[in-house]
Amino acid sequence: MSNPSTINMDAVRALLGFRHPVPISQAEMIRNLKVVFVPGTRTSPRLQSFGRKLRAAFSGLGIREITVNEALNSSEQLVEGVVPIYLGEPRLDMFSLQQLPLQNLYSSQIVGIFDRKSPVNEGSDLQTRLDAITGVMTTSLVTLCIFVTDSSWVMCTMNGAVVSYDNGESITTDVSQGLVPKLAARVIPPRIADITCRYETFDPTSPVYSRIVADFVSSARDWAKSGLIGAHTSLDRLHFQSPLHKLFITSFLNDRSGMSYGFLSWQLPTACEPALTMEQARHEFGAVSWDGGTMHKKDGRRHLRVRVAGTEYVVSAPDVSVICTRSGCKKDQLNPERDLVRLTLSDGIVIMETPKGITKSEDCHPSYDTFTILGSAMGNCLVASVLMLLQPGAKFPQALISQGLSLSHWHGYLSADQIPPGHVMHGMENPGVCCSTQQSAIFASVGKLKALEIGLTASGEFLGDVHIEPHHGTNFCGLMSLSAPIRNFRQT
Repeated sequence: MSNPSTINMDAVRALLGFRHPVPISQAEMIRNLKVVFVPGTRTSPRLQSFGRKLRAAFSGLGIREITVNEALNSSEQLVEGVVPIYLGEPRLDMFSLQQLPLQNLYSSQIVGIFDRKSPVNEGSDLQTRLDAITGVMTTSLVTLCIFVTDSSWVMCTMNGAVVSYDNGESITTDVSQGLVPKLAARVIPPRIADITCRYETFDPTSPVYSRIVADFVSSARDWAKSGLIGAHTSLDRLHFQSPLHKLFITSFLNDRSGMSYGFLSWQLPTACEPALTMEQARHEFGAVSWDGGTMHKKDGRRHLRVRVAGTEYVVSAPDVSVICTRSGCKKDQLNPERDLVRLTLSDGIVIMETPKGITKSEDCHPSYDTFTILGSAMGNCLVASVLMLLQPGAKFPQALISQGLSLSHWHGYLSADQIPPGHVMHGMENPGVCCSTQQSAIFASVGKLKALEIGLTASGEFLGDVHIEPHHGTNFCGLMSLSAPIRNFRQT
């Protein structure tokens, strides 16, 4: 990621509640990767040839390949973080369901390489893409697919990315830029056990939320007409090899009944404070260190150092709350009394509040993109804090404090001439990680500061950002309605 010095990564991890280091740069991703090649069934000469090229690419990049014995711990279970790569249809008796426990589905990508044409391409509509990819993944118990022909290899992720490459003599560059980020950044559905759930404590019918909920309902209809986030696949429509196989998949999804693409979210009004210059911070906090990821609490709020356009400031990081669509709901048939939840990030802890009448037994789970949503909301506060110091009266922080901000995500892109005035596009230079990863949450939050840097040097006022996720889609943030991106979008 360019300009990582805008904020210390340890501080970002602490803000988001991530307890372990997260590889962000290409070099870190390569350094942390370990792969093991596992023979599958129907391993054809074409797959063997591709496997040799893939091994050569890994070796040339410095990625460590280990043996099957090294990949298993003393209990004969897959070591956390090792990426098994099946050449051919996975042999589920090799790493049986007992040897591939649920925590390993969370701790590593599992790659299946198939000798056949990809069932989808970059131009496939979202519903076709979602159905096809999830169908292959649930049947084969993998989280990333590669389809190989004589002329090409196509990589498909569970988030709907479909990326095609030439199957030439060397595939090192494509592996480095395309595959490595997908292997190093794991898709981790938020689990109910890992967050604080408060059932029936959110009332979307309250007058406090009437304007926001009305925008959700009207905007959902606009998004449905666009065809960009209407895709939804129910697990009941998928094929499983056995009841135990289905149990593992549904457990990995934390008992969600289905999957869908995109999210709609509204950051609730947030009390932000103007940033402090370093001189002001030393006067305010006394002789404390602001080195690295150091954060200091005052009046229950964390403060940390950021750098914007070469100047250092101390900003506050308040709790952030959003209203967003629940995981797997049919966004083209949005029912606000059942499909909206309130998420809060408080001191690194995620709290989910469900609507009245939605109890533990209901299918009400946080979005796959929970941390990306909350990371974006936190980044908005950091940006607002700096703007309040540099441009008193700026519209962006005023809107965040008084009415909140719209946050939306879809699997598509805006061209440069479709970007609304005052909005800054960023993220194109980031590794192409999947959404729903810790990396995507970090890019969403830190990228806001980079966007602000760009905005401060451009003419006009900073009003929001357009965060591009390579190979995936777009996160849009602004002062306008949730349907604002659709007004500017046209399919290209």
